Amino acid sequence: MASVLDLGLLQFFNVIFPTLLVFTIVFAILKKTKVFGDEKGGLSAVVAISVAIMTAMFEPAITFINIIAPWFVVFFLFIILMVFAFRVVGYDDDFIQLALKEQTNTGAFFWVTMGVGILIVLGGLGATFGQELLDKTADLQEDGSLDDGEYSEYEQNIFRTIVNPKVVAVGMFFVICIFSVLLLTGGP
Repeated sequence: MASVLDLGLLQFFNVIFPTLLVFTIVFAILKKTKVFGDEKGGLSAVVAISVAIMTAMFEPAITFINIIAPWFVVFFLFIILMVFAFRVVGYDDDFIQLALKEQTNTGAFFWVTMGVGILIVLGGLGATFGQELLDKTADLQEDGSLDDGEYSEYEQNIFRTIVNPKVVAVGMFFVICIFSVLLLTGGP
């Protein structure tokens, strides 16, 4: 049965959007850095198209981009909405720019943004390659079959690792250390 909100047709474009994204990012980086030194960008465009086509041929790269792209969009929307919220409350552009610059908060905004970006990339790598690597590292039984045991699902292993008491204790230790350093150094 057909539906007005049926978005199943978009699954056929799941290669096109990441390919265009890779082309745009590579072309922008090459034009900004002027690696080839050309003014018109012809060689930069050829290199960007080549990289985008190679990315389109590598299915795990497409899967990885399809996983992380929505998370980055949500993260940047969150940042934009936070800036908008500060504007609504009454802060001016100078205060917002000063708060986001590295000199004022010892780079807190930069490091938080980098940390969230690294978490998104690591989560995308885990979602893309995690189960495949888990299957390759499973133990072989004496009859030659794989011993999956109770640890056959990647998501279950990640959850068990995160809620492990030793991991929780190390995480709490890091949080205490971070707040101790901030309070002792008179940080933001």
